[in-house]
Amino acid sequence: MKKFKITLKEFVALFIPLYFISGILHELGHYAVFAFLGYGSKVRILFGHCFFNAPFYMSEKASVLMLLGGPFVNLFLAFIFYYLFKKTKKMWNKKLFFVFSQSNILYRISVYIQQIRYSLFFKLPFLNDEFRVSQRIGFGPLFLPILFGTIFSYILFSLYKDLDQTRGKKILHVLTSFVLSYIIIFFSVCLDKILW
Repeated sequence: MKKFKITLKEFVALFIPLYFISGILHELGHYAVFAFLGYGSKVRILFGHCFFNAPFYMSEKASVLMLLGGPFVNLFLAFIFYYLFKKTKKMWNKKLFFVFSQSNILYRISVYIQQIRYSLFFKLPFLNDEFRVSQRIGFGPLFLPILFGTIFSYILFSLYKDLDQTRGKKILHVLTSFVLSYIIIFFSVCLDKILW
């Protein structure tokens, strides 16, 4: 396959809106499971969270399915856009699929890193979807994040293998995407607090 180039300016211009879209699709994944299980009217979605309108009982199985709905959407989209990236010939589509796949990957990986940091330095409990499900099914909090993180990392490295740029520029793209992810997470948490 022919390698391609994407400038940092193009990357940033695509990454920011696609990261927001990845976040919204993640939350819609949770909501889809809620709706499928009959709880749709009890949920409200903001950028980074699904909120319950009122307390209600949900079985353990339903809770696990609901928690996995969002991460599975991001995993599915990362695979789909990676596949489209590999198959398309048009350069603009290639850039779009490259960044959209990466935005879904970084939407999860940045949360894993943030959650582990909170746990190590502030002794806070694991509150992320995959951490909570992993604990509930008895594998400890890190099993699913490591599994998902490994899959996401493999896709990410595969994407960068086809990028025709120096190693330094590839590292700059990845670091930029992490920095942008944390900035967006910070502002989305602030926005959630204002809107909630």
